[in-house]
Amino acid sequence: MCAHVYSENAALYYSIFLIQFNVIFLEVFRAPPENPDVFGSNWQRRRFRVYPIAVCNGSLLRINHLLDHSGVVQTYHKSFVDPTLRVDNQLVSERRRQVAENRERLASIVDVLTFLGAQNIASRGHRDSGRIGNREPSMNDGNFRQLIRLLVKRGDTALKKHLEVSSSNAMYTSSSVQNELFNCIGEEIRETILQKLRSCGLYSIMFDETTDLSHTNIMSFVVRYVEKVDDSHIVREDFLDFMDTYGALSVQNREAELPADRELKLTGEKLGNLVLEKMKNFRLDNSLCVGIGTDGCSVMISESKGAVNTIRKVAVNAERCHCHNHDLNLSLGESSKLREVRRTLRLIQKVVN
Repeated sequence: MCAHVYSENAALYYSIFLIQFNVIFLEVFRAPPENPDVFGSNWQRRRFRVYPIAVCNGSLLRINHLLDHSGVVQTYHKSFVDPTLRVDNQLVSERRRQVAENRERLASIVDVLTFLGAQNIASRGHRDSGRIGNREPSMNDGNFRQLIRLLVKRGDTALKKHLEVSSSNAMYTSSSVQNELFNCIGEEIRETILQKLRSCGLYSIMFDETTDLSHTNIMSFVVRYVEKVDDSHIVREDFLDFMDTYGALSVQNREAELPADRELKLTGEKLGNLVLEKMKNFRLDNSLCVGIGTDGCSVMISESKGAVNTIRKVAVNAERCHCHNHDLNLSLGESSKLREVRRTLRLIQKVVN
């Protein structure tokens, strides 16, 4: 028999090999071979003709008795009738069981991080390292670890088993893993927003850049669109991403092989190109962008090299709209110069206090 033809029938082939017979016997239990030419054009009539002489007139049990007293043939027949008994399927089932168990362990940790993020609650405290035990610590070790203990206390058996038996490098509770899970959650939320946005068609963008406490120039990117929910339409404004503008310019300079000590200068044209690159990464259709919301600084609205005009060269259907929040802020700043307004504000302050 050609071993390569019946490599998938290794168990039965091995039992036949032990008694040194060259037989075509496996077709009793299996489908036609992939290469029938091995047996000739009349293989369907010949495949049942060649048998070991000693078992020519025997039944399946007789064949099993003569070939292998340990029951290989019978076991093979059972596995053919019931595929769940096959070794490869058993390995796959064990793999699936392990994956389901790992997901169940991780689900509680993800739920805790999702709750903290949705409620805008800090996850970590001053001390946030080591294993999480059932005993309350002497010092507050953060909201995340306290919520994990609360779930275990309220009967989360899968999480309790995970904390007790997992090795120290597979706890999934460290600060670095928390950050990775936060990023994964953020990507899922962003992709959900983008799917809604693409299905709605027309949209507007809003962006602004400012310097945070670490003296890093950050640009926020927001989209505005109309979502249809049942029979009603809801105007939504969803935040999509932050961008380190000077960090992005540094990456562009390195890709362009410019000198590393070259001074970075953020112009309106460069800021507009960064916004266009962000839209490209989000796979947004530029022709469907109908509005651009910014403040009124020269970097944004300059006719020659402003960010808005740079974007409008690509998004030709977009119209600029001054940010209403900036308009309100400017109006309040101007009105506070009036004596009557200052007196009114002082009176309100006295009443409130």
